[in-house]
Amino acid sequence: MIALEGGNPTIYGYVFNSNIELDILGLIIVYRSLNGKQEEQALNNTSIQPKNSSANYSIQEHIDNGNLETQYISTTKRQEIAERYASPNPKRGKTESSTIIEIDTDKLNPKKVCDVSNGINPETGVPLNNPARKWARKDSEVLIHGDIPNDAYKIHKKGGNH
Repeated sequence: MIALEGGNPTIYGYVFNSNIELDILGLIIVYRSLNGKQEEQALNNTSIQPKNSSANYSIQEHIDNGNLETQYISTTKRQEIAERYASPNPKRGKTESSTIIEIDTDKLNPKKVCDVSNGINPETGVPLNNPARKWARKDSEVLIHGDIPNDAYKIHKKGGNH
């Protein structure tokens, strides 16, 4: 029986065992607005890499400072959030829209998917400190530790001149 149950620390939330229960609500798709290097990887149909796969930053540090070169890739459960991040932002020097991918988290190792959209660190069960807690909740953030294999994503919307 599939039910909405509390106390489940996984992204699948309403299914305790995704190997035997169905995702009838389609809640396992997350979105990412790609940076330039990641966009090139997606357009070449290769795995999407984090800024630094050998880094060892905490979840708190990654969310607090988006400029760090971490081992995580930020994604969102909400398409409209990815579209906002993909939009041009001339004040920050971004003149073109970015490509957005949709990622099927069912094709990733569940241990590499960290749902922080509730503001709680899934590794510790402790609420994140602000501003990370506020941002993770606002952006419905899900972190992916390491790369995203090319069979786990598809291009949702091409940006810029593509």
